[in-house]
Amino acid sequence: MKRIEKGTWHSRVEEILCRDFGNLYSKLTSITQHLLLDSTHAYVVNRRDLDSLSEVDIIMLVEEHVASCIARSFRY
Repeated sequence: MKRIEKGTWHSRVEEILCRDFGNLYSKLTSITQHLLLDSTHAYVVNRRDLDSLSEVDIIMLVEEHVASCIARSFRY
């Protein structure tokens, strides 16, 4: 799998959010989009095994975090 340069993590996470969750992501306010992007970015880059993650692993982490955020929103 192709490695992603660390300087592009933020834009890569945003690209995954827009592509995989485009309909949902586009309906959020800009502040909520920014908060979701920042929290998802932090969730991905704070992994101890970041250097060994493949593209598929990163996509799964983004999806996992978004699903977790959605599930938490139903609890409150």
